[in-house]
Amino acid sequence: MRIMLNFLWIIALGSLLPGGASAQVFLQFLGLENKQVTSLDVYQTVLAVGTDHQGVYYQDTPSPTDTGWVFLGLDTLRVNSVYAHNGPGPIPWIISAGVTPNPGSADYIFCSTAGQPFASNSLGISDTLTQAIAALDGFPTPLICGETFAAGNRALYRSAGDGTPWTPVYTATIEGDIRTVRVHEEYPDVVLAGGSDGFAGILLIKSLDKGETWEDISPFGMVADLDFAGDSAQTIFAACYNIVFRSTDAGASWEEVFNGGGWVTITEVIFIPPSTVYIAGGNGIDTTYAFFSRSNDLGANWQQDLPPAPGPVVDLEAGPEEWISFATPNNGVYLFQPMTGILPGQNASADFRLFQNSPTGQAALSYVELAVYNSLGQKIRTLVQARQPAGRYQVKWNGRDEAGREVGSGIYIYRLKAGQYSIFKKMVLIR
Repeated sequence: MRIMLNFLWIIALGSLLPGGASAQVFLQFLGLENKQVTSLDVYQTVLAVGTDHQGVYYQDTPSPTDTGWVFLGLDTLRVNSVYAHNGPGPIPWIISAGVTPNPGSADYIFCSTAGQPFASNSLGISDTLTQAIAALDGFPTPLICGETFAAGNRALYRSAGDGTPWTPVYTATIEGDIRTVRVHEEYPDVVLAGGSDGFAGILLIKSLDKGETWEDISPFGMVADLDFAGDSAQTIFAACYNIVFRSTDAGASWEEVFNGGGWVTITEVIFIPPSTVYIAGGNGIDTTYAFFSRSNDLGANWQQDLPPAPGPVVDLEAGPEEWISFATPNNGVYLFQPMTGILPGQNASADFRLFQNSPTGQAALSYVELAVYNSLGQKIRTLVQARQPAGRYQVKWNGRDEAGREVGSGIYIYRLKAGQYSIFKKMVLIR
């Protein structure tokens, strides 16, 4: 059987937009490659990133496609968590960082106001309970580095801000390790934290009074990350490495909605009400690959938006206008957005357009790569790899790999990359 798929794209100047029938996501690389990224956070237009001994970076821009980064410091420490949040009065934003302190140091948490140098904010952190701060989150307040919770091994701390001491509001057993904490501005009294504790190695706790009292609502799994919605945390998702659990009754009962079966490790989850869930992590067999999946129906069904890529994903955050930010240690930071409003396309074709007004009116070259991947993320065939000026282009794929061998029927992913912009699409090959 003779198979021929047509790929069509148009290049003008600038950013990549889809014009085909089955586009999945818009993906943009934001930089910080080979920076050993550990964490990221988003507050309005501020994107903050932490690294392992290479510092904290941020960008503050209303444009999600800006790639300018500002170095803030802390390049002598492993930064485990960054927390971008509001500032008091005229201070537009603050970035806090939780770290693993150097030997002999008692500096676990740092605070930077609107890009100023970091200052230690660690009074009250106990070195008998805590070796490192794994996570930070908090509520908006009119105070500098305001009401914040910090997850640090056996202790979950709370601080009222303005330099007030950190106070343990929950202490785990000697086997305990609190790894994640989550609050939301719209639910001002609700705090959830998770990790592992006790012989069973499970821990997910909930407070409805900002940490004064706690209820154990643990699913049967070690919690790597969690997210929730509701003024009593009625809907909760917990990423427990191989399994993702969901509760729709505030933690009274749990249901397994995703099982990686040992093939993937899920360490990140975000829930966007009313029904969208993103999960991410790494390949369970080869952790150098990232895993990323999305559900639009509260976890009943999942789709893999992005093909396996170098990874793993170490942090995942929702930003404004449905943009999702995620980070990998060596391949840096990315923005992506599921595509909507796709124009109808032709049968067995992929139509891409690259548009932007040129400030000079002069023609420019774009480096273009079009490649086909299998469902495991392995590159099957590179169809285009060249610098191309503005114009209309078309190439055909005959269903064969680089060695000229016919590939089998199945799902394939093709990627068009132009400069720093990429679009992925899926196709089904039937022989």
